[in-house]
Formats: sequence, structure tokens, C-alpha cells
Amino acid sequence: MKSIVVLLLAALIFDYSEAGIPVRWCVYTADEQAKCAELVAQVAALGYTRHTLTCVRQTDALECMNAIGKVNPTADLMRLDSGLAYYAAQLYTMRPVLAENYGLSNRGGTGGRQVDYPTAVLVRAGSAVRIDNMHRMKLCSSGVGTAEGWTVPLARLIQQLKTIPVQQCNSVVLSVANYFSQMCLPGAMNSLFNNFGSNPDKACSICRDTGDGSKFCKLSDNYAGNDGALRCMTQKLADIAFLRLDELVQYANDTGTDLAAYELLCSDGSRQPVSASGCSWANVPSAMVVASIRTNAETIQEYRIFLKWLVANFGPSGTSAWRLFDSSKYATRNLMFSDQTQLFYDSADDSSPDKKDIRSIYNWLGPAYLELHDQTNYCPLGAIRWCVLSAYELAKCERMKLAFSAKNLKPSINCVQGESTIKCMEYIQMGLADIISLDAADLYVAGKRFGLVPFVAEFYGDSTNYYAVAIVRQNDKQILVSNLLHKRTCHSGIGKATGWVVPLNLVLDTRQITVLHCRLIHAFSELVSRSCIPGIMDSDYNPTGYNPINLCENCRSGGADKCQRNDRELYYGDDGAFRCLVEEAGDIAFARHTTVFDNTAGHNPAHWARNRRSNDYEILCADGSRREVQDWQDCNLGRIPGNTLVTGAYKTEEQKQTMWQLLKYAQTFYASDRNSNNFQLFDSGFDRSDLMFQDIAQSLVYIPSVNQSYKAWLGNQFIQRLETLEWQSCYLQSGLGTNSASAFAAQPVALLLGLVALIWR
Repeated sequence: MKSIVVLLLAALIFDYSEAGIPVRWCVYTADEQAKCAELVAQVAALGYTRHTLTCVRQTDALECMNAIGKVNPTADLMRLDSGLAYYAAQLYTMRPVLAENYGLSNRGGTGGRQVDYPTAVLVRAGSAVRIDNMHRMKLCSSGVGTAEGWTVPLARLIQQLKTIPVQQCNSVVLSVANYFSQMCLPGAMNSLFNNFGSNPDKACSICRDTGDGSKFCKLSDNYAGNDGALRCMTQKLADIAFLRLDELVQYANDTGTDLAAYELLCSDGSRQPVSASGCSWANVPSAMVVASIRTNAETIQEYRIFLKWLVANFGPSGTSAWRLFDSSKYATRNLMFSDQTQLFYDSADDSSPDKKDIRSIYNWLGPAYLELHDQTNYCPLGAIRWCVLSAYELAKCERMKLAFSAKNLKPSINCVQGESTIKCMEYIQMGLADIISLDAADLYVAGKRFGLVPFVAEFYGDSTNYYAVAIVRQNDKQILVSNLLHKRTCHSGIGKATGWVVPLNLVLDTRQITVLHCRLIHAFSELVSRSCIPGIMDSDYNPTGYNPINLCENCRSGGADKCQRNDRELYYGDDGAFRCLVEEAGDIAFARHTTVFDNTAGHNPAHWARNRRSNDYEILCADGSRREVQDWQDCNLGRIPGNTLVTGAYKTEEQKQTMWQLLKYAQTFYASDRNSNNFQLFDSGFDRSDLMFQDIAQSLVYIPSVNQSYKAWLGNQFIQRLETLEWQSCYLQSGLGTNSASAFAAQPVALLLGLVALIWR
């Protein structure tokens, strides 16, 4: 049986090889397509049949990456310089097949391999251009993202010398465009380099497409590539060009350009003749032929065999007169491969002790180049310190940090765990943290006591608001919104908008309690039988230690986790309050209007939410009636301003914009719960909900500076609800004044009956 299988496999391999192993080469210019077509003909003329070469045309290098890297690829191979290869690895996890070798052998030593090349900044001889005065000058680059035309010079000018100021983190093109006057930055308008769609038109102001316009400002533009940047320079359209140093002499020989008219601007500020050595800004690893990471090892080896066969027949010492590494016939350079190439480098052919690692693109680039890439994306705000409240939030924050880093988003995230929401507010006030997400009631405390300001808001699809509702079981007809006497209540948490501010205003408005001597929490505890109000016993909200125990009695978690104001308590938050109702620990739950839908009909896979139907529950209206849960627009207990990210009022507008731009860019990758990037910004995971953000959020929006205060964001109506609770607790007067000293001494409440003491103490 085993021998039969082997014979069948051999037959399949034979049939496949008879047809020719397909090699689909991606090209992106008309000249490159013409050269590729001629190569196909030359291969056929030699009667070679082991591999079948075809040419696939795309609009630019980035489209070729997509053609090779997508799930159902339409191309197999392409050549990329080191700079663009970085993005091929990052976006499509592509891998190298072979690298270009500009030397005469694959071994190290004199006359051996040369698998890197120098980069240069070219200026006109006698011009006034200096490293420190390039502002408002004209620039031509071989291409955005390329090693010589982008990464190397900008790493030096942006991060090392601080010559080019960073206008916006994660948007290098914008910073460059704002620094120079006119330029051609091929690729500047591609979404990969135009994250926010805000790159200015002047990034392409001197680009040129002599055809139908489809190549304009792309990596196939007439002024793209090293020869394009040189052409731009020799046609006197630019003052400066970023390009590959060893292209200069060959270009001059091909075009008759007088090199004496140009000089090299060295990275130390000096100048040298074009013919001089020692003025390279950095040597970068050679270009490589790349394939999809999904390509199996056997096929990769076949590609290597084919490429080496091409060199043996069409290389500088090949048996054929046609030359693979010569583009002069097309009056241009570097079609399909660099014209400087002598052969391909394969580490398998190199027995030197210092042989190069070509197993992955990152290995080939090496740490020195990767450091240059990071410097190009320099962000003046080193890291954002995000304050989280629990081990679960910390775990999500760490995952977010890794996800942002995987996309090279700047600034980086550092996760800081606070003991409580109040402690995080203190950290931000003291400059020990930068951001925390807060609900409306917590924002009131953050703004009033700690001087924090909201600057980013959650957006829920149609607005930045949500609604508070009172949820009951459909078959429990006895409970009324106006009669909670001896009922069991479930709350999202002490001091929370939906779970505390709204229900306490409700019982006051319906006169279900009489508050004596400012003892509002005690009055509520005497109204209900038992409750779960997470955090009611925390020292931040219970400074005297006398809050009634029955308000924690129905919480679910055990030990030290019980009744905590974070997700260590299983009944914490809006979903936790609903779970309290579902598991019959309570008769009524105060939560967000979407809570029932989020946890029924299979939307929540957690065991407690399984087999739950939304029509098993109803909501109580303020007028005493009850409605189906989908009628929340006409039956709710009030509008709640959405959750916000807050920071210190001492942060400048530039610092807030930097933090916002990071989040704005990140949500293009991670906002959708169906994204393929292995992280969801608005999905908590860990069998928890609303970690760092509310799970119902769909995106984040920037709050205009005029609304960046707790008063402006919350509005008068919601603030009046908060002040009602302050008044009932006797904390509305100046200082800690109360109606009587003895009344205050008897009052154990903190912070809005919990919230309030924190504001004034």
C-alpha cells in the first residue's frame, strides 16, 4: 500500500512538472511588463519547461504585495527593496526567496558577496542647502517607504537631528510635506502611508505621469525610483533628492549627465563630490525577491532553482546574449531587478562563518535597519500611560499594547494598574498616568475634585449618549418603579450613572424615601431588602465604615472579591447587574438600555446568559407603566452622556491630539469585532464585559476643545441629578458644610452618597 502511494505521488509530481511549475511575476510599470514579456520569450526560446513564467500587471508595488499576499493570490513573486519589504512582512507576512547580490560570489571576503548598498542625499553643487536649512526647499524621493528614499534620510532628519518637526505621530508624510515646499513623494497618497486621508496634495506637487494619470504619485510615477528621483533632479524640479548612491554614476553614463553639477550632502553636514566614497547616510540590505508566507517549502525551493537558472543563462556571465540585469533597452533602469545585480544570494550557498540570514524579511533587514525604521516613526510623546482597574483590564491593556506595537503605532502604550477608579484619578492628577475611561458620574468626580478633562468620547453608532433603564422579569407583575419597598435591587456600582445616580434620583422623585440627617444611603438601605451595589463598602465610598451591609449582601463573588467596584465582582457593571437579575439575586436591575439585547439571543456565550430571551424581560417606565425592552426610547429613566477618556487639564492641545491620533489610527485596524488583526478594541474577552471601553462602543470621537470640561460634556440636566444627591447628603454647601455638625457626623456616605465625599474631602 505504501509503495502505491509513493507511485501516485511521483505520478502527480511528474504530471505537474510536465505542465511547468507556474511562476507568476508581478510587475507594475509598462516598461517592466515589456521586459517581463521579453524574458518569458527568452526562456521559451531556450526550450526550458520545468517552470512556466507569466507576468501579472498591477498599478504599483503595494498592489503587487496584495496580489501575492491575499488569501487567493493572483501572483507569486516580486522584487522589493528593503524598505518596502518591511511592509510586505508587516502587512502580508511575506518571506524572502533570494536576495540581490551586487558582488561576484555568495561567499564573504574580498571580491565576494555584496548584499547591501549605500544611500545618499544629492544637492546641486554650490547651493546653499544644509542639513539644518532644508525648510521650504523642494524634494524628490525615490518613494515613500523605500529604504534609500525614505527610511534612512528621515530617520536621521526626524529622530536623530530633529531637523524635521513631527506634526502628527503615525503620519510621517504629513510632517515631511509641512517641512518642504514642493515635492514628489511617490506613494504618499496610498492608504498605507496616508493613515487619516490628510496628506496634503503638495506631497505630489512635482510628480509626473506622462500617460493616462493612473501612475501619478504612485510608486510607478515617472519620478519614482532612483532613476526617477535623479530625473526629477536633473530636470531642475528639486533642490534635494533622496536616493541610492551607486545609481548616480550609472545614471550619468546612461544619460550624459554632468556629475560635476551635483554634490553629496553627508550626514555630518559636510559635502563631497559625487564620485567620493564615505558619504553614505547608511548602508541598507539589498533588495530581495519575495513570496507569500503560505507558499510551502518545496515551492520556495523551486522558485530558487528557477531564479538561479535565470542567472546562469541571462546573468552577466550567462550563456545567452540577453541580459536579465540590464534595463537600458527601455531607456530606464532597474526593471524587475536592480541593474547593479550580479547574481542572487542564497545563504545555503554561503559557507562563510558570517553568512547572512535570509529565512525571514526581518532577519534579512537586521536590527540596525529595523532601528532606522523605528526612528522614522519617531513620536515626541514617548508613551501613553493607561490606568486600568483590575487584572482583567490589565490583561486587555497588555494585549492592546502588543496589537498597537504590531502595527508600529506611536506613541506606545504602558499599562498602569490602580487600586481603584479614584486612585487612577489621583495618578493622572499627579502626572503618574495619562488616561482612564470613565462613565458620566465618575467624570463628575474626576473633573470637580481632580481637575481632569474629557477629550475622547465613545460613539455608539448614532450618538455619544445612552439611556438608563430599569429591567424586571416579564412574569413579575408586582414590582413597580414607584414601589421598591422590600425589593432586591441590582446596580452596576456605587457612583455609577446607570446604577446609582439614576435609581437614587428615582426613589427621591417618587418619594419612596425620606432622608433624615443627610443619611441618604441608610434611607435607601431601609427601603430595599437586599442589594448588590459593587463598591458600596470600598473605603473610597465608605470612609467611616458604616454603610449598611445589606447593600452588598446579594453580590456574587466570594472572599475579598465580593462587592468590589471592578470586574472581580461578578455582578459589577451593567452586564453584571443584569446577571444579578437573571440569576434571581435581585428583582430589578438598573442598567444601560442595550444590556438585555447584549446578553440574550446568543449574543453573550457566557454560561449564565445561555438560552436567555429578551422577551422574558420588561422595562419599567417613569410614568409607572411597563413596556417591552425594545421600547426603551419611549420608556427609559433618562439620557446618560457617553463614557469618555479623560486626562489631566495640564496636558497641552498638542499632547491631547497626539493621544487622539494614536487612537484614531488604531481604530481603523481594531474597532470592528470582525477584524482579522487578533485584537478587538471594543470586545472585552476573558468572559468579562466593558473592559477599558464599553463593548457597545463602535468607535471613538474627539471632543472639541470647547466641550473639554466635565460641565460642558455632562450638561446641566445630568449635573442637576448629581447635585440633587449632593444636596440630600448635605455636601452642596461650601467645604464639608452640612445642615448640622451632628448630622454630618452620623453620615457615612462618600461620593454622591458615595461620590460626594470624594469631591469635597
